[in-house]
Amino acid sequence: MKHYGIQLNGEYLGSYALYWGFYAVIASFSSAFLLGRGYTNSEIGIILAAANIASVFLQPLIADVADRSKRFDAITVAEISAIAMMVSCMGLLIFRRRSAALWAVYVMAYAWQLSLQPIMNSFSRKLKESGCSINFGLCRSGGSVGYSIVMVIMGSLVDKFGPETLPPAGLITLALLFSVFALMKKSFKAACAYNKSQSASASPESSESAEFSEAAAPKAPAEEDAEDINLIEFIRSNGMFTLMNIFVVFLYFQNAVVNTFMFQIVTEAGGNSVDMGRILSIMAMIEVPVLLVFTKINARFSSAFLLKFGAANFTLKILTMMMAKTVTGLYLAQFFHLFSFSLFFPAVVAFINEMMRKGEAVKGQALFTTATTISGIFASVFGGIILDASGAKMLLLVSFVTAAIGMAGIIYTAGKIKKHA
Repeated sequence: MKHYGIQLNGEYLGSYALYWGFYAVIASFSSAFLLGRGYTNSEIGIILAAANIASVFLQPLIADVADRSKRFDAITVAEISAIAMMVSCMGLLIFRRRSAALWAVYVMAYAWQLSLQPIMNSFSRKLKESGCSINFGLCRSGGSVGYSIVMVIMGSLVDKFGPETLPPAGLITLALLFSVFALMKKSFKAACAYNKSQSASASPESSESAEFSEAAAPKAPAEEDAEDINLIEFIRSNGMFTLMNIFVVFLYFQNAVVNTFMFQIVTEAGGNSVDMGRILSIMAMIEVPVLLVFTKINARFSSAFLLKFGAANFTLKILTMMMAKTVTGLYLAQFFHLFSFSLFFPAVVAFINEMMRKGEAVKGQALFTTATTISGIFASVFGGIILDASGAKMLLLVSFVTAAIGMAGIIYTAGKIKKHA
């Protein structure tokens, strides 16, 4: 069984590396690619906002299929999503000039990438059904490493050969991602079969009796309800969790601002694009140590406490950035990233897995991802307006205020959410 555990953890880590590697291609280099196709900066903002809006509607639908479908499990849904992204990337190769078709395929590629995130997170629970132990922190750290590696490689390729290298790179990354999903499905099925055979051989009589009892007994109402619950019912029965995600929108506004407008923030502090690249690289790599040991941290501290602690560090990070007068100050502010995103993100996944019933887990992940996506939309729209009107310092001040509101709300609501029986 240990062999299967190593396989599944390795494949889960690999899928995260490739998933965030594709994010580097489709999102981090979006301006370089779209400017090369003839779009203006304002038009690029509209395209990215459209992708975020599309994903808000797409995420719950994908999560609902993964939760409720008898035919498509989470891994199969992920495979279908990878194919959909590959088709969109092919469109980027076909449509070489600005057009409605290019606009549409780019929006769909980015929207599918964003919408796959709750499925990726839910694998931490799905794969455990095989009887194997899954180290989510270790696997998620693969995403940070993969993102950093792809950023370095693509930065060099785009500099030497131009942004036309991005669609082929996206296709290669997605083909590898699909292959890893296929391997993961095969390993998962093998681990489940092995676990079942071991249980049966250990105690044939008791196993036979247990199977008879399980077949004869009706399914527990709570489990049946959890599997059949739709999105509206989920929100109604998880009111406090829904409220917490409204505060996540406030908290993540600053995170979206930093990721979207870091160049303007760095420039106003006296830096340049090199400093911006280094800061974003530090942000990605600094996550890895905490993610690697998150399972041990979570064994000592509750996921609810880690949510609160991560939210506080998000607020301290944006406050420090707001107070920074030089690029050095912006570098130093990234210390808080070590205990903000690095703790908050895996803590949310763990919190949902602990508090939600089986049929609700993916919807819980989708609601969180939707909240962060809405933050991205607000940051894109209002961030640009605030920058043009008052500059980066005012944008950081607004980000600090929204983060403080989000932190206060999360500290309150996380302590009020009760575990579902």
